Amino acid sequence: EFMSVTGTRGLIRISINPGCELQAAMVHDRIDERSFYRDVTGEEFPGEYGERISARRRGSMFESNLHKEGAALLRSAVGPLYGLEPQSMLVRDLAAEVPGTGRDALADRLTRTREILRDLVDGTNVPHVLIQPQLQLRLGDGANDFVFIAPDFALLDPKAGMYVPGEEKSFIVRDGVGEPADLDLARRQAGAQIL
Repeated sequence: EFMSVTGTRGLIRISINPGCELQAAMVHDRIDERSFYRDVTGEEFPGEYGERISARRRGSMFESNLHKEGAALLRSAVGPLYGLEPQSMLVRDLAAEVPGTGRDALADRLTRTREILRDLVDGTNVPHVLIQPQLQLRLGDGANDFVFIAPDFALLDPKAGMYVPGEEKSFIVRDGVGEPADLDLARRQAGAQIL
């Protein structure tokens, strides 16, 4: 099964196999894996591409549930970790403000995220939770040498005066422990977001 090499997913794949220069070049040049496979083999890729439909559906339902009623469940889950009272937390959903997944939508969300970060630096009141904030990670010196990075949310740590990226994962946890492979990917994703 092929997975996308764009954004954080591509960075995760490079981190798993750092010696593969071809994969790093594909991420840097935003090469579509399906096109690459077709160009090399002359055939369409015969298997699934991307996330399985059932996993995507479960993840969407999980996130939708977390974001209902002003992200009440999300606020309840993460607010106390940083000494925040869930009922008084302010939430701003950038995905609702700027729907879509195209580069224009991502660039608009990046501009809005940067405005919020400037407000934070200036001491202006900012939301406690940002849903789908947009970040940017430079990969080189060229104008297009960057990838968009989108944490599922970012939570304001009032003591540190900064936002902490977070991921909403719907994978199965047994006895308080997730599958090591799932946890490894989530940790790599968080690492890219922190960068």
